Amino acid sequence: MPLPNEPTDIVPSGDFDLEDRDNLGQASVTFKAQSRRERPLGDGGETRGIAKREVDDVRQVLLGQRDLANQQAQARLVEIRDEAQHKLETEELGLEERQKLEERVSYLSKKIEQGWPDFDISSIVTQLPDHAQDEAIAKCVNISTRLKDQETTMSTAQPLISRPLMNIDTLELEIGEKDVHLLSRAVASSAVDQLLGTRCLAQEKFGMDGDGHPIGISVQVDGLGTMGNLPNGHTYFMDIDYSSHNVQKGLYDLEALDYITGQVDRHAGNIFIDPETGEVRGIDNDLAFPQMDRSEMLEQQGAPNFPVKNLPRYMHEDTARKIESLRPEDLRETLSNVGYPPDGARGKLTHEEIEGSVKRLQEMQQHIQTLRGEGRVVKQFTGKEYTEAVMHQTESSLRELSEMDSYKGTAVTVDTVTGTHLSSTGKTSYIGTIALEQHVSEKNIALGTGEKHSFDSLKVQLNSTGKAIRDEDFAEFTRLTENLRGQEKQQLTSMHTPQFAQLTSRLYEVEANIEKLKNPGVLGTLGAIPKGGPTSARRELEQERLEILQDIRDLERSIDERVEQLVDDQKEDLWVIAQHNVENPEMRLGPKPPQPGEPHYGSFEDFRGKQVVGAGGATGSGRVKVEGENFQLKGSIAHSGLGRRLKSSGLNHENYGEVIATNISKAVVGEDNRDFIPDVLLRQDEHTHEPKVTSRYLQGGKGDLDDRYRREMQDIDPKLALLPKDSNGKTPIIDENGKQKKHAYITLDPTKSTGPGVLALKDEAAQDVRRNIALSALMGDHDVNPGNMIDVGGTRVGRIDFGHAFNELITAPGGKMTGGGGVRFENNRILDFFNREKVSGGKLGGDPSKLWRDYDGIGPSQEMATALREVAGNKEALDGLVHAKTQFVDLIAELEAEGTPAARKEIEDLTKSLARISKNVGMPVTSTEPSDVAKEVFQNLDTFVREGQKQMNEVADLCSLQARIDTFLRDPANDGKKIPDDLPQEVKDIYKLLSENPDCSVKATNGQGLQFMKNSKSEKAFSGDLESYAKARQQVVRLERGEGPALNEIDKLEARKAQLQNNPSAGDHVKAFFKHGSKGVDGEIEQIEKQLETLRAAVKEVQQGVSLQDDRKQVEILKDSDRALKSQIEQLKDQRGNMNLARHFKIGEVPTDEQMLEVQRKIDQAELARAEVQAQIKKEEGVISVREKLGLKATPKEPLTVQSQQQGGDDLDVDDEDLSVLDLDDSSEIGVDEEAPKKKLERSQSVRDSLGGKTGEKTTTESTKRKVTM
Repeated sequence: MPLPNEPTDIVPSGDFDLEDRDNLGQASVTFKAQSRRERPLGDGGETRGIAKREVDDVRQVLLGQRDLANQQAQARLVEIRDEAQHKLETEELGLEERQKLEERVSYLSKKIEQGWPDFDISSIVTQLPDHAQDEAIAKCVNISTRLKDQETTMSTAQPLISRPLMNIDTLELEIGEKDVHLLSRAVASSAVDQLLGTRCLAQEKFGMDGDGHPIGISVQVDGLGTMGNLPNGHTYFMDIDYSSHNVQKGLYDLEALDYITGQVDRHAGNIFIDPETGEVRGIDNDLAFPQMDRSEMLEQQGAPNFPVKNLPRYMHEDTARKIESLRPEDLRETLSNVGYPPDGARGKLTHEEIEGSVKRLQEMQQHIQTLRGEGRVVKQFTGKEYTEAVMHQTESSLRELSEMDSYKGTAVTVDTVTGTHLSSTGKTSYIGTIALEQHVSEKNIALGTGEKHSFDSLKVQLNSTGKAIRDEDFAEFTRLTENLRGQEKQQLTSMHTPQFAQLTSRLYEVEANIEKLKNPGVLGTLGAIPKGGPTSARRELEQERLEILQDIRDLERSIDERVEQLVDDQKEDLWVIAQHNVENPEMRLGPKPPQPGEPHYGSFEDFRGKQVVGAGGATGSGRVKVEGENFQLKGSIAHSGLGRRLKSSGLNHENYGEVIATNISKAVVGEDNRDFIPDVLLRQDEHTHEPKVTSRYLQGGKGDLDDRYRREMQDIDPKLALLPKDSNGKTPIIDENGKQKKHAYITLDPTKSTGPGVLALKDEAAQDVRRNIALSALMGDHDVNPGNMIDVGGTRVGRIDFGHAFNELITAPGGKMTGGGGVRFENNRILDFFNREKVSGGKLGGDPSKLWRDYDGIGPSQEMATALREVAGNKEALDGLVHAKTQFVDLIAELEAEGTPAARKEIEDLTKSLARISKNVGMPVTSTEPSDVAKEVFQNLDTFVREGQKQMNEVADLCSLQARIDTFLRDPANDGKKIPDDLPQEVKDIYKLLSENPDCSVKATNGQGLQFMKNSKSEKAFSGDLESYAKARQQVVRLERGEGPALNEIDKLEARKAQLQNNPSAGDHVKAFFKHGSKGVDGEIEQIEKQLETLRAAVKEVQQGVSLQDDRKQVEILKDSDRALKSQIEQLKDQRGNMNLARHFKIGEVPTDEQMLEVQRKIDQAELARAEVQAQIKKEEGVISVREKLGLKATPKEPLTVQSQQQGGDDLDVDDEDLSVLDLDDSSEIGVDEEAPKKKLERSQSVRDSLGGKTGEKTTTESTKRKVTM
């Protein structure tokens, strides 16, 4: 029986309060629903939701209010007319004001005399804007607006039905059977979601208000809308990883469900996503279950453009089976049972609406067969599926827009179309819908009306936690009931194992035969003749497959029904336990989640006598084959070498730690990734009284990452296979310097490629490594060398061998002297994992951290932040711990019951080894009884894991913060921006969240700012505030780009210039006087500005790829030009002298005054041009000097070949147009122009060409004479 405080299917009026809500821009009126705490609204303990009344109920209420509001508004308008008339008669007014009042009186008098025909308060307010806030008028406007919103709702709902919504004469909604029943449509959508088990919609319920009218309640969900509006009026786009498996699966699940329900209002704003869990939820679900055919509805003029018009392009395997196994009659029954409270007689879906949904279900079931044939039913969504969906949407939208008149004859790209047009195109998937909104958002950002925010930043902007508000007691009660359901279901399922096995076996057989009949061959075709041929035979098998899936579903439903009976019997006890757990979080009681894998420790019998291959080495482990499967077998430390026994104090804590850490990790990675963590089990050897550990080899494993490196390198250079093998019989790993390495260096940098000594991983494999590193950090396992990363199928990477978990590598003998000493940054052990330089080793000072020794690209990045959040946010972390605990507790209990000396010795080994693990994580054990020791150790490890996940969440935020800072700094467009003022707002928001949280674990130990995450192997971890960190990173980024020294010098000079301008000291004045005389400080500032100009020119050349050789070549060209100009000036002056002599002595043709002036003009022009060339030479030589001094080098972007524009020297006329080419000074803002080196030389060359051809070529006196004598 349900408890009195459990949520009900129909929420009574006494359980909640309704509050008004801002409905601006909404097509329907909504309210906030808040539970009164006695009973939550949602089944998960949610206490808030959004409530809607039925359209006709709202309309009737508003119509009743409208008449009174109109009367009151009209009375107020009469008062306004009279007030204006009185003012005209009694006051001295200016011409403009008098004219305005006279027009107002005339306008209102006419309306009053006519009796307010077609009273429209909105149009009246436009004439009287200064009275819009009058109480009576504002109330009337509000009611009028809400009535128009109802008409919008009805218009939007029109495609749902084929009967009229409103009476044609009165334009009022007809009630009764012609009501659109939007509340029922929302509840029915939620019911289908529950029936399928997709759980991708907000929970929708009926409620009753105090007057007995039905209302709809949409329970609050976790996450935020992918797009929407901010309080500042801007639109936003939520910038998260939409390509993750969980998010893609959720979006495709929602797409499939919406197709079955006929949902037509699923725009991106109605999709909520919680990136911390990947959970996707659709909200606002009432525009569903159309009566007309879906294709006909979507083709209607004015139909919504939100729905995806095609069926889903991909689907997850689990979802596909759920849909395939759903019987049409079950869907009919579910939909037929939906109706308005209290008795369900009203508000029911019509026969046509229900059958339309059944038809769409059958279409989807048929479509799944097509998807299977195309390989589009997947078990894991990757970047491949995401990229394909985005590209398909983009191509489809652009193809559609190219047919519009607006774009015909133009190149249609995402950049050239408007955001409105782009979002209006047909949608091909929900991933595509969101991708289009991202493009629209970028256009809005460019217009200054939009913003892009991360999830964390968006929470700040919207003042939201991003989580639904839940009743704490009931949320814990829900967790306990779910755990109990899981346990009971696991037990009942195991009882039905033979039935499941029989059905599953038959299913696999049928599916295999279906695959064969797709390409039957001769024998297959002959065998199918009795069935009517391959096509008929395949259809028959597909029907049989569907029946098997339905039988499996029926068996699962019968188990679920029995489970609910068992859970109901224990709900009262669970409620008491839930309240206790909330009050005592450190002493949580109650049922635990069902455990993955085997329920307790295993037997060694299957391994006894088997050949162990490769035994020996550091751990003494070897490979054993049992029933066709390979296992790694690890025995007791007692059989290892002396050195290893001494180091471990004769304890087996490494073996036992591997059992615990692997089980936790297998639970943490989630169902979709568990195949990449081995099954590790504690096994009891009854003969020797020794616990042994077995680890099942990963399916599809192809060796470790070193083996993958060897394969890739041999593909690159087959000759490597001929090299002499190392001691393990493998090709040695040789780096680019010819040195042999123990491991390949793994880079996750997407810009790098596999080469000598380096293995480059990308896409899923790279993200798997990041997740494995995050797992290792959570487990405190610093042994992350590539030998513990397994290549699975050539595309994925698994993690094995957690033998050094729980800080074993940082607590070994020798303490800090040998790299140990435990966690150094005690506030956050996860951050310590990434930042520490050393781990325990045999030499003084310890060994280098394997994380930084063996990997590149594992510093702060959004990808690493995603991996950290995935591990930190998993709620099943403790499930694996309980599974491991059961193995040890059960074994100790059995040994205690045996009571022999050998059993007691084994108990001593177990308890001491477990105690060593607990001590390694900083929690020494105080218990003495064996069973109590085990319980205390696992309680301590429970704390260790939970605290680690909490700390990891903050490290993920820190990682994201640092990645965003790097992105900003690496953009050359941000070079001139100030730090921290111009840093992105989301960076400031995240920093504020971390730095102002008093409990934040990544704060610097000195209280000044944060302890940042190590960026690379060569850098130390930074500690300080946002400004100091960003500036420090700026220096690193500048150095990486090559122009760092110059930019740093620019910063110093800018600071010096600002100080001289704003606050020069007495000493500054004295020094400036002696250097610059009367100019004083202004002269010093002028000198600094010249230095800055030279430095900026040097920086720009480096960024544009202009080499020093290019600069020197340009100077030589300019010097050639200078010499040519000098020669020309001399020749012109000689000519002027000759002309003066001719005038003075009357020799020959006497030059006119105009001719003399023309020669002088040319001399002046040439001298001016030469002065400019000399100034440019000086400037260029200054740039060269700075570049040489600061070591600013650059490689040209392309080979430079400069052709002379003129090969002859006949035309030496230096007119104004010719002088324009001498303007070589470029003082524009620093930016990157890849053509710059070539352009620069061509410009210098053009000067030379204009002066007479090739470098060094002098013009003749004769040619000059020809030019000047005219």
